Amino acid sequence: MAEDEGKQEEKFEFTTEGEALGYISLDQARLRAIQHARENTDIYGPRYSQVDLVWEVLSSEEGEDYYQVRLSYRPARGFKGDPGVEQFTIDKSGSIELRQILSEPRPRTRMVPLLALAGGIGVTAAVVGTLFGLGVFSGDGAEA
Repeated sequence: MAEDEGKQEEKFEFTTEGEALGYISLDQARLRAIQHARENTDIYGPRYSQVDLVWEVLSSEEGEDYYQVRLSYRPARGFKGDPGVEQFTIDKSGSIELRQILSEPRPRTRMVPLLALAGGIGVTAAVVGTLFGLGVFSGDGAEA
């Protein structure tokens, strides 16, 4: 009789789609990761925790016991650069087991425009210096 009770506890109920009741699907795990990220922004540190962010699922995989979900995140407005990436490990019942930041958002540097500006100033200085050297700006010329 005790063995029969043990066997009953091991039985799982399934939905019509064949999923075990009480377990979440991969789609639900992706949504759970985004919801958790949105509700828990302190992990991003002082630079991004108080900023409106946008998340996007980069990849998701189903393992035997867990789902692996990778999200990208970035500031919602005016951000140019590479988004950050974080990874979630979610068990099949929906609990977040692990969350880790793999990389932080990296804004594009403004080095290229600064280099172009410095180059332009350098070329202008060289042209003006050459013109002075040739006497173009001297007052010794004959005036009519």
